[in-house]
Amino acid sequence: APIQAIIQPVPTPAALDANFLTLAVGQSHDPEQIASWLTDRGFERLDQVEQPGDFALRGGIMDIFATADVDPVRLEFFGDEIESIRQFETGTQRSARELTSTRVTLPPDPSRALPAETTMFVSYLPAETLIVLHEPVDIDEVARTVLDRLGNPVGHFPFERSEERHVGKECRSRWSPYH
Repeated sequence: APIQAIIQPVPTPAALDANFLTLAVGQSHDPEQIASWLTDRGFERLDQVEQPGDFALRGGIMDIFATADVDPVRLEFFGDEIESIRQFETGTQRSARELTSTRVTLPPDPSRALPAETTMFVSYLPAETLIVLHEPVDIDEVARTVLDRLGNPVGHFPFERSEERHVGKECRSRWSPYH
């Protein structure tokens, strides 16, 4: 991955957990409350979904096109109970497959994220992950240039070559929050 991607803050697991909604057949959910939850998180309410970030509510049918999904889902309600969940194609509006549950996960709004709600991408990797840096001096220069151009990049993580220990051609590096 380019260093520009690695130094950007990403949501913590806790921040992601606060922005997901699991819907399952047999559960009770007020469709209007789901609509409000989606609207609060930037979804657009339309008559028919066309692209990620859209949702529609018509009577007892709710269509949700989550940002991470290839196809939208259609929830059929009987009152507040979810009777069925189907993935469907936007062009034909035909069901592609039936689901027992779906999870709508949205990234938190980065403009509102507190530093405690962000972390480094590499923190999601297992501890034993080996990261190989090709041309670490060049990577360091690019990272510094990006951070300089951003001005005061609260939450970004600068790439710092912390040690001059080299084992063969290996250079030990570390990342730390830039506040």
